[in-house]
Amino acid sequence: MANPESPALPKINKIIKILIFSDVLILGSFGFLNPIFAIFINDNIIGGSLEVAGIAAAIYLLVKASLQIPIGRYVDKDRKDKNDFWFLVVGSLLIAIVPILYSFSTFPWHIYLLQVVYGIGAAMSFTTWFALFTRHIDKFHEAYEWAVYDTATGITAGICAAIGGLLAERLGFNFIFYLTSIITLSGSFLLLAIYNRVLLWDSGRKEQN
Repeated sequence: MANPESPALPKINKIIKILIFSDVLILGSFGFLNPIFAIFINDNIIGGSLEVAGIAAAIYLLVKASLQIPIGRYVDKDRKDKNDFWFLVVGSLLIAIVPILYSFSTFPWHIYLLQVVYGIGAAMSFTTWFALFTRHIDKFHEAYEWAVYDTATGITAGICAAIGGLLAERLGFNFIFYLTSIITLSGSFLLLAIYNRVLLWDSGRKEQN
């Protein structure tokens, strides 16, 4: 039986809240691209095809996968939240510029190059995001806070994917690309709200939530 004095919903500390909300903006906004990316490549890139779209997706995944373990090893060895924080911010900013640059792409190699940048940014940001989240998660509420994160990002990405095609149909691909980048940039800059708390953690002082 639940303790009647326990709050219905556990309190989440500020660092975790910001990390969750930042990823809601970043991952959610990329949901806009899910229904249109292959169509954009097929219809707007010279020599574009579904094969090119598949290669582009593979490049992103392979670059991201190949870099995550070395970055993770460095993060574990370094053990400084400040450095992890800047890895996260820079990686998020790299991700944010990619959709804007899609709008200037003409040939498949442009898309492939951008997918490399996307993969590098994702490897930097995803790895350090998980490290920071794991270190600062509230003790005894781990399952709840991971569930909040996964639910929030999943619902947002699903909603954005549902309306991405509609917006592209009515307003064009470039509108989707710029919208995605603007929202992703907002999520990246939001991370600056926890910078001072990260410094406090590194210095060993008690964090005020």
